[in-house]
Amino acid sequence: MILEQWQSDDSQRPIDIICRKGEPVVLVGHSGCGKSTLLKTLAGVRTAHTGVICFEGVQYSVSDVMAQSAYRENVAYIPSRQEMPEKRHVSNILEDMAALTVSSSTFEAELKETAILEWQHMSLSMLSDTQFQYLFATLAVLRGAPIVVLDDPMAGLSPYLAKKLFTHIRTHYKDRYLFIATHRPQDFASLPTQLMVLEAS
Repeated sequence: MILEQWQSDDSQRPIDIICRKGEPVVLVGHSGCGKSTLLKTLAGVRTAHTGVICFEGVQYSVSDVMAQSAYRENVAYIPSRQEMPEKRHVSNILEDMAALTVSSSTFEAELKETAILEWQHMSLSMLSDTQFQYLFATLAVLRGAPIVVLDDPMAGLSPYLAKKLFTHIRTHYKDRYLFIATHRPQDFASLPTQLMVLEAS
């Protein structure tokens, strides 16, 4: 998977990324350097001025990536709270996610190894920001989408939840195109990562 000549208002110069399965791309840099903006483009939820995403032999312009459903259906990412109806229950989210997975039985088995089932009768509005982050970061990894985009997935997590999330990342990174933005690259030091430092404009 290749991102060519990506550039937004936040970036200092065009960026090229080659991401291989089993070699997560870890983006680091100061706040405001464009990490989140780049990840939102890769997730298909934000456009950019210039650039092309090359995935499985097809090129997608970043200027209209939000309209490219053929690309977006291959991506799992952590949504913002504003994107999710607060009245929905975690159980509804799990049902939707099970329908998207390649193997619902595998997904259900892996869910038992998470902390999520303890919250399944809660509405999203009842979850703390930490619980929300853990929920959707974990589901992004477990869903089975070939492209996984994680924006600061460990932020605010307790050591217990961070360890659980990392276990799932470590289990699945080999067959995913994985992009991670973080202020703590050491959290992923045991993975064969490609580290990229972004500079603010």
